Amino acid sequence: MRYILLLALSILASVQVGRSQCAPNNPTGNFGFFPSTELLACVDRGQYYDETFYLENVDSFVIGGFAIKMLELRIDSIGNVPCNLNWVTNKGSNSFGTGETGCIRIFGQTNDTAGQYKLEIFVTLRLTVLGELQGEINTIIKDLEDLINTSLGVDFRYFIRVKEPIANCPAVDFDTLSPLLRRSAASCPIAGLVEAQITGDTVICRGTTGQLALSLSNMTNPSVEWTPASAVSNPFTNSTDVALANSGYITAVVTDTANTGAVYIDRVWVTVDTANPIASAVAPIINGRNIKLESSSSNSTAASWTLGDQTIKTGESILHTYAADGVYPISLTVTNSCGTDVYYDTLFIGNVGISNIAAPSLQCTIYPNPTNDKNIKLNVSGLQLMEELTVLVTDLAGKTVLQPQTFQFNPNSAISLSVVGLPSGVYVFQVKTLHSIAVNKLIIY
Repeated sequence: MRYILLLALSILASVQVGRSQCAPNNPTGNFGFFPSTELLACVDRGQYYDETFYLENVDSFVIGGFAIKMLELRIDSIGNVPCNLNWVTNKGSNSFGTGETGCIRIFGQTNDTAGQYKLEIFVTLRLTVLGELQGEINTIIKDLEDLINTSLGVDFRYFIRVKEPIANCPAVDFDTLSPLLRRSAASCPIAGLVEAQITGDTVICRGTTGQLALSLSNMTNPSVEWTPASAVSNPFTNSTDVALANSGYITAVVTDTANTGAVYIDRVWVTVDTANPIASAVAPIINGRNIKLESSSSNSTAASWTLGDQTIKTGESILHTYAADGVYPISLTVTNSCGTDVYYDTLFIGNVGISNIAAPSLQCTIYPNPTNDKNIKLNVSGLQLMEELTVLVTDLAGKTVLQPQTFQFNPNSAISLSVVGLPSGVYVFQVKTLHSIAVNKLIIY
C-alpha cells in the first residue's frame, strides 16, 4: 500500500466545484507557466492549501530554418507533489492546443516534510515535422535546445514549498543540490480504514505495458477511476494495463456507492526502466598471466565474464590468473530488467602477442541534416582501416526503427544509409564498435 486516503463526500464535492473554479487567463503570447514559481504561496503543513498557476501553449518556433507548429501539449502526470496534495486542470483531457491557455490547481492538506518539492511534469507534445515527443517537459525543452543549439527562452521548473505554520515562506532555491530540495514520500501513511489497495507491476520497461489491479474489501458496487487516464487502458475497471513513457504515479479513486458513499484513494509509483544495457569495458590490464578486467557498461545491474578457459566470474571488476599462455576469447554480458547486451574481446596472454588497445575517439556526423531525402550519409572518424562498426537507429523512446547494419570502416568513403519508411521526427543514430560508441541525431521533416 503506497498510501490510502479516506475522504468525506463533502471534500469530493469541493474538488468538483474547484475544478470549475480554475479558469485560464487571457493569452499573453508567452510560452510557459506563470506567474513565476516564487509568487506561489507556501503550503502550511497540516492546513488546507489551494493555489492556481497558469499555462500558455506556444503557437510555433523555428528549428534549423523550419517553423515547427505546436499542435498539442498534453499533461500526462505531475510527479513529486507533496503527499495528499492533488492537481486538476481546467480541461478534463489535460490537453491544450495551439496557442491555448489553461490553468493547473494544486489543493489538499499535507504533512509531508518541510522544504521545496520540484514538480516533475510529464507531457506529450505533438508538433509538425518533429512528430510526438513524450517525457518530463524540462528534459524535452533541453533536448530541443541542444538539437538546435539555441535557447527557446522558457523555463518550466516549478516548485511547491512546504513550511511549518509558524515559519516564514523561504525563497525558492533553484540549485538542484539545494538542501531544501525534497522528494515526496513513496508511502504517505494516513490514519483511516484501508479498503482499496493497488497491486501488480510497479516496474515496467519502456515500450511495454504492465498491469495494475485493485484489491477491494467491504464494498458493494464500487465506482473506480484511474488517473491519469492517458496512461491506462481501462480507466473505470478494477484492473487495467498501464503504459508510461517515464516513471510516475498512477492513482485509483474508488467510491463506495452502495454503502457509506466514502471515497478511497491509493496511488503507486510505477518505475519505467528507460534504457537497455550497453556493454563495454576498459582496456584490460595484463601482467604476465594475471589480468584485471573492468566493465564500463551503462544501464546495467549485473555483469558476468566468460574468460575463454571455461572460467565464469561475476562483478563489475574482476581479477584472474590464466594457467597457460595463449589467445583467449572473452565476453562480458550485462543485464538489467529490460534486456541483455554482450561485449567481446580477445586477450593475448604471455609471449603470443599484446593486449588489445582501446579504439581512439569515435565520432559520427550525419548529412544532410535536417532532411527530407530518403538517403543520408554518415561520416565516421576515429577508427582503424577496415575496423568493423555497427549502425543502430532508434526513435526518441529508444525503439529500434531500422535493422542494425554492419560496415567496414574506410576513411575515404562515407557510409550511405536508406531511411525510406521513417516518418517525420527525430531519430538517434548509434555507431558502435567493440570499444566505443558515438551518438548523433537526425531530423526528418
